Amino acid sequence: MSIEKHVMNMQEEGIGDNHRKMVAKAAEIFLSYDLDALAEKLALKKDDSFLYFDMLSRCYRVRRTDALVEWSSDGFATCSRAGFSESMTIYDFIAYSKPGAKASGDYTKINNLADTLTGSYYAGKGMVDAMAKEFEGHSEDLKRGCEAIGGTPYGRGDVSYLIPVWRDLCFVVSFWEADEEFPPQLNVFADSAMKDFIHYETIWYLEGHMMQMIRSFF
Repeated sequence: MSIEKHVMNMQEEGIGDNHRKMVAKAAEIFLSYDLDALAEKLALKKDDSFLYFDMLSRCYRVRRTDALVEWSSDGFATCSRAGFSESMTIYDFIAYSKPGAKASGDYTKINNLADTLTGSYYAGKGMVDAMAKEFEGHSEDLKRGCEAIGGTPYGRGDVSYLIPVWRDLCFVVSFWEADEEFPPQLNVFADSAMKDFIHYETIWYLEGHMMQMIRSFF
């Protein structure tokens, strides 16, 4: 069973919010793979205890014994346990990424990457709208948060940044403050090749984690 299929099964069973069980099962699936082959596929650093993965300006490691994901900002002298979205995204990145996958450098709304106009096509819409209201009047805070995770100015908007996810793979975050005619607007664009690296559902986990990181610098 793939990690994506496992997540879909959990959602269908009505326990999609039980993050602990979802991560535990995804870790079990991840450990069923040849970890050295996965590391070689993506040219990841590894040793006898861990695989290492950089994402959104954080250094992560995945423990070989139980697939626990940790991150560190000091070369792993100290570590913090990764959250649900981080862990699920990293499992999918390492296990699923197609050999030779490359970022396109072209960006599109995440919904445009859905295969069909199903319920998942609209995933995250309410969250993005809510964040737009939250960011209203906080353009400088938003700039600071984007820059803190490696973002560089890019594109159009009162605030617009290119955010590196992994190597050349990026998101674009663009925000417009409200005016007399329109409410605040937030758009998040993904590299059009992102589904060569992670499944569509996982893109929303990654986007949510990125926005949480940005908000933490407010």
